[in-house]
Amino acid sequence: MRRFYRIASIVLVLVIMGSQIAFASGSGGYSRTKPLKVSFGKLGNDSEFDNQRPFAQYLMEKVKEYSNGMITFDYYPNGQLGGEPNMLDQVISGDLDIATLSEGTFSAVTPEVSLSLLPFLFDSSEEFMAVAGLDSGTEYQKTLVKAVDKYGLFKFIGPANGLFRALANRKHEIKSLNDFKNITLRVQPGVIYSDSYAALGASTASIAFGELYAALQQGAVDGEDLSLPFFYNYKFYEVEKYSTEVRLFFQTINCIVSNDCWNKKFTEEDRAIFMKAAAEAQKLGMEDQAKMDAKVLGMIKQTGVKVTPYSDIPKAEVEKMRKVVTPVWEKHSKSGKVVWDALQNSLTAYRNKR
Repeated sequence: MRRFYRIASIVLVLVIMGSQIAFASGSGGYSRTKPLKVSFGKLGNDSEFDNQRPFAQYLMEKVKEYSNGMITFDYYPNGQLGGEPNMLDQVISGDLDIATLSEGTFSAVTPEVSLSLLPFLFDSSEEFMAVAGLDSGTEYQKTLVKAVDKYGLFKFIGPANGLFRALANRKHEIKSLNDFKNITLRVQPGVIYSDSYAALGASTASIAFGELYAALQQGAVDGEDLSLPFFYNYKFYEVEKYSTEVRLFFQTINCIVSNDCWNKKFTEEDRAIFMKAAAEAQKLGMEDQAKMDAKVLGMIKQTGVKVTPYSDIPKAEVEKMRKVVTPVWEKHSKSGKVVWDALQNSLTAYRNKR
């Protein structure tokens, strides 16, 4: 009899383990019976060098896999639903279920998201992932999600990906603090961008992304702060011949879900699946991002653009740049002190382990 109970106990444990494994892999144990289609919008055009593409594609693939095909997507890339501010409004209103948006877009409604954009904050993408990975469990990662969710505007999933932005212009190579003078740069929405470049000595202008190419052609602006994939994707190499890896900003693209979708359309199982898929999509997307950056950099050089790597900027000049943007840190870190402190604590903990 004891042997029977022992065998029965082992069988029960194996059954439970099997159901957990099946749920995790998406092959079974999932209870949704009614298909669900959710809408997903982003700005990137889904081409080979769209740095927003990897996360979006991996997310949709993983959610579909883990839900056994019960959750699918109406997908709107390439700004089909409008610019990022428009998509943010649509998520808040519930007209759009999911969006991936740059952190500057959130500055007016949830300023804590923009703190990771402060100049010269991260040394590498590996450092960013260590403190901001969706499953990293760091003080910063947990504090940021809690702070943004407290506003009640949408469910904040977290950073989908991140990369250093490059500074391109049509006038001259930029290798020193003095090179920022007498140059007008288009910056995207977000006062951290304009404040940082103003501190460096440049003038800034707000121009819609769709109008930027023409503005460069006409000389309305001299350059812009943009990721290398976007620079190549939209052929800015035709109107600009200098690009510098300043590593001033580490831009994040953040994933959000409307309250209506998160709280009403998704079940508890759906939410668990979505978070699991997002964490995996972030990791896989960042790996693809590194390969993409290396490839696109070579292709930009082939167009005749003078590319100045970060290593070519004299260290003394980098220190000058860091010094003049210090007031930007002091000003904007006040907008979310709890999150800022958590970010600094997580960075310090990571750097002390190296």
